[in-house]
Amino acid sequence: MKTSLEHLPEHKRQLIERITGLVCEGSPADMLVLFGSYARGDWVEDHETLYYSDYDLLVVVESPEVAADALLWGGLESKLTTLAKPCPINLIVHDIRQLNDEIRRGRYFFSDVVAEGITLFDNKRFSLAKIKALTPAERLEQRRYDLRYWFNSASGFWHGVEYYMRHQQWAHAAFSLHQAAERYYHSALLVFTGYKPRTHNLETLAEQTSPLHPSLHEALPRQSEADGYLFDLLKRAYIEARYSKAYRITSEELVELRSRVQKLAACVVDACRDELGTILSPADVGPLPQPPEVQDPHEIPAPPDDPSDTAALREWEQHIAWIVDDRARAEHEQGRELGKAEGREIGKAEGREIGKAEGREIGKAEGHERGLRQGRMDAIVAVCEVVGVELTPTRRQHLERAGLDELDQLLQTLRQTRSWGE
Repeated sequence: MKTSLEHLPEHKRQLIERITGLVCEGSPADMLVLFGSYARGDWVEDHETLYYSDYDLLVVVESPEVAADALLWGGLESKLTTLAKPCPINLIVHDIRQLNDEIRRGRYFFSDVVAEGITLFDNKRFSLAKIKALTPAERLEQRRYDLRYWFNSASGFWHGVEYYMRHQQWAHAAFSLHQAAERYYHSALLVFTGYKPRTHNLETLAEQTSPLHPSLHEALPRQSEADGYLFDLLKRAYIEARYSKAYRITSEELVELRSRVQKLAACVVDACRDELGTILSPADVGPLPQPPEVQDPHEIPAPPDDPSDTAALREWEQHIAWIVDDRARAEHEQGRELGKAEGREIGKAEGREIGKAEGREIGKAEGHERGLRQGRMDAIVAVCEVVGVELTPTRRQHLERAGLDELDQLLQTLRQTRSWGE
């Protein structure tokens, strides 16, 4: 590995010397390597656009525990960023065993670091493994494996959001959605760079993937105020959705973000297909994982195959109860809108304000009552199908005439006795 900084101007060399001193004084680093544009000599400083290349630094330590000390490395990176302003600092930390494993596996990111990097500090305790060059076919297979693993993991979290929303666990749903977005970003980075950074910051991941392919630019939009607000909600979910009781996110915001993360998944597939096609040929890429599909949240799920499986039946009934309540809320909102419209018409003759007030009250009452009744009726029909109770014309007429309390009582009877209760 190289050791000379002679290709850099004097002020850059002096800054890197101060950076090296700060890393050595503030951490148990065994080796420090400069890689990327400053090591190659193609760094950029554009004072008009305010774009500045990162100082890319690899710190090698002895143990995984030291490498995983987020408090240590986060504090050090903050100090380095202040020192290097306006140029960003990209600090990655690996223990020697993991680093050598990655080099032996032919990860071209690490191979490039070894081939192009400049050693800034080395206490000679460890030596780096020799680079193993992969054939194009081996590289293609490695990239496809990484894509399948991390993309499918992301989709698993994406599907899990529906479960948490069904149980009105909004914070859990937000965290799962964050994990889905993070892993979709990781999928793209592994295919394009062979490296998955140790960060959970969605903003950082978005910035790192954006230049890789046109499909990945603004794959999760954040430019407008409204887009930025939603992106920030998702970004903060990694910490706040788990540890802060003050974190708030609505079901409507979750539905919108879930749709956006699904579009991110589609963008990742498109970008990775193009990138993988450059390794051998597009024909050699083969099948890739597909974006998760959105299902109708109000579709009544099929009942359990085995009616005697009480646990499955209870889970199925809970799902239906969630659908019923959600439908009721939807009916309620529709009723409110209907009430507003009626209120406007009344207001033309009797006064706008009075009309609005009456419309809202009518809408709330009619919409809520209609939604709750329809929801209970749907649940009763579904439970009858599972427990084998026949819905005769007489019983259907009874459902149409029954009040909400009577429907609730009937639903409870069906669940407890598995009979109509006549």
